[in-house]
Amino acid sequence: MLAALLAPMAASAETPAPPQPEAAAAELAVTLPNGEVVAKPTGAGAVMGAAGKNTPRAIAPSALGAAPQSQTLSEAAPKASGQPAGTEGMPAGMDVSGWQQNVDWRAAWNGGARFAYVKASEGPWTLNDYFAQQYNGAAGVGMLRGAYHFARPNLSSGANQAAVLVDSGGGWSADGMTLPGVLDLEANGSDSSGTCFGMTPSQLVAWTKDFTITYKALTGRDAVIYTAYYFWQDCLGKSSIFSQANPLWIAAYGAAANDVWMPGNWPQYTFWQFSSTGPFVGDSNVFNGGMDQLKTFAGGALSVQAAAIQAAAAANPSIGTGQGQVNCGLANNGCFRMFTNGAIVWSPASGAQVSPYGAIRDAWGGQGFENGALSYPSSGILCGLAKSGCFQAYLGGEIFSSPGSGAQVSRAGEIRTAYRNSGAENGPMGYPVGSETCGLAKDGCYQLYEGGAIIWSPSTGAQLSPFGPIRTAWGAAQFESGSLGYPTGSIVCGLPNGGCYQAFEGGAVLYSPATGAQASLNGPLRAAWGDAGYQNGSLGYPTGSQVCTPTNQSCYQLFQGGTVAWTAAVGALYVTGGINAGWLASGGATGPLAYPTGTPVCGMQDGGCYQSFQNGYLIWTPATGGQVSLNGPIRDAWQRMGFQGGTHGYPTTGVVCGLKGGGCYQNYQRGAIIWSPATGAQSSPAGAIRDAWQRSAFETGPLAYPTTDVVCGLKGGGCYQNFSGGAIIWSPATGAQLSLNGQIRSAWQARGFENGSLGYPTGPQSCNTGQTTCSQPFQGGKLNWDASRGVWIS
Repeated sequence: MLAALLAPMAASAETPAPPQPEAAAAELAVTLPNGEVVAKPTGAGAVMGAAGKNTPRAIAPSALGAAPQSQTLSEAAPKASGQPAGTEGMPAGMDVSGWQQNVDWRAAWNGGARFAYVKASEGPWTLNDYFAQQYNGAAGVGMLRGAYHFARPNLSSGANQAAVLVDSGGGWSADGMTLPGVLDLEANGSDSSGTCFGMTPSQLVAWTKDFTITYKALTGRDAVIYTAYYFWQDCLGKSSIFSQANPLWIAAYGAAANDVWMPGNWPQYTFWQFSSTGPFVGDSNVFNGGMDQLKTFAGGALSVQAAAIQAAAAANPSIGTGQGQVNCGLANNGCFRMFTNGAIVWSPASGAQVSPYGAIRDAWGGQGFENGALSYPSSGILCGLAKSGCFQAYLGGEIFSSPGSGAQVSRAGEIRTAYRNSGAENGPMGYPVGSETCGLAKDGCYQLYEGGAIIWSPSTGAQLSPFGPIRTAWGAAQFESGSLGYPTGSIVCGLPNGGCYQAFEGGAVLYSPATGAQASLNGPLRAAWGDAGYQNGSLGYPTGSQVCTPTNQSCYQLFQGGTVAWTAAVGALYVTGGINAGWLASGGATGPLAYPTGTPVCGMQDGGCYQSFQNGYLIWTPATGGQVSLNGPIRDAWQRMGFQGGTHGYPTTGVVCGLKGGGCYQNYQRGAIIWSPATGAQSSPAGAIRDAWQRSAFETGPLAYPTTDVVCGLKGGGCYQNFSGGAIIWSPATGAQLSLNGQIRSAWQARGFENGSLGYPTGPQSCNTGQTTCSQPFQGGKLNWDASRGVWIS
């Protein structure tokens, strides 16, 4: 680095080659246009400020008009001894030339100097044998430093002398330590050309413009112009064309800080040379700003940042006073400055924005400040939102804060867009209560809010999931990891009976006040429901979730108006009305009938209907309701009797088992069918015989189960039914009487039953306690039995 500073600075390879000087810097003499030969000065050449010290003349300001006043800037720097009152906080500095020879830079630093300008050239020559010691020595102790050129406009063009300055070490680099070069434009008392170099104001303005344009072309920076008030006003005709681009270095000795007059319509000075007699070696100066502004000025393009930060501080006094300097080099060419109550942060894309200490700044810090996803703030903090909330916008999103939710990040992206479109904190979601979280199934992300969540996936975009029954149902289905997947739209309400729905990748969730929220998964059940008109059709809203077998070979779902059931073998079928009620009462798909295998068939007698199922039928009539008729011996017996057109009519119960000996029965409108493993299925029609069996305690009595159906056509219009324990005999004359297995029944059988002399029994058999003596009356007498005597008729 030091070797580079010792060598003359060359133009960048990216800039055009500078115009060739009309007289090379190495020449010892130049010939003026009038033919006069001017020799190169010996020694260090002219001294800055030597031609009168530029003290304002004793003329009342009113005679000159209102002269612009310098405006001091901000941050404090060490105060040098002898620094003018009113410049406290301004960095002090010095300018030197070959006349000062080897300078004690450490002593200057300790005395408060923070910058230095070193003479590099004069006219068409390089003039300063001590340039390297002075230029590098100032940098070595930490000063910002630059080089100046003493103008001799009458000797060569402005372009030539600008190139001489650059070639002599007065170039510029964005290293944060190099100040832009200076054109020292003042009267030269040793020059015979006169106070204004023998040139008119327009000629000097053109020469100065030639210099400044060339210097900027060679370095990329606008040259600083050093001058004095009266020299500029007299010799350059008060020209104001340089006041917008070229910083002013004003020489004014003996002036008060608030009374330094500005020439050429400059609004303020950048440097003020206030003394040639100390406190520093050479001439003493101040920079009109703070140390941060001086460093920004050295950085060139960074001056925009510092100015913006200063303006933001002025517009936001609550941020407090500056702490330290403007620091740059952040991501995307950003800068910041700390203040007592926070920071002001600047980037080309966001401008300067305040970042006060507090919850919002903490949340930004938790994201990595400008290096995180939020990048730079793009607005100040705005409060007065709902629920006493505040927010701050960033290039990459926003941070919202409220007493109830704390400070939470809302990153730019589809989730934030959906949140904004929903009304942000004023909408149903309220304030965010957590940060955006990713890593879900299918690369999805979500963010929680006071009112729910917003869910995003690459295939579905960002969708709202407000707290409520629909979100609860989705959660019960395992959110995005479950069968519904991600939502594909917002909640839509206004359906019949106050209903709402939300579509998902795997179906939808339907809600109504009467049914609650239920999932409707894509597949044959949902398709069949759709064929029936969804919630607008006869099925209405789902009242439960889809239920499938472990192998997914069959599924069903309940609805207000029925059930949709599906099997792989048959497809989807509807079960509705009374049939559905009876089926569900029997256990539905998990009951004895299992799944439907056909559609309902109606038009039977008495308004009856039936529907086939895997294990039987569901029979319904208005009078009997829906009853199960399982495949098996009881149904076969009913079929033999002619189903509902037979003696028994429609079933009035399902099959009831658990009877004695493993028996089962089913009641019908006109009787019952009884089954046991030993006796099979037998009819028990309503009538006297069944009544008598009932009085004997049905299958638990002495007759036990019937072994035949009722048989009629006997003598005198009689009927009978055999049972395991005997028979029941009926005739119009005798009514229904039990005939129990035993000696008396055997004796009656031996005499021809009802066709014999005894005829029909007229009463029950009666026995003593020990069952050693029994008797039973008949139409033709009484049959008696005694264990010791046997049978006899009386």
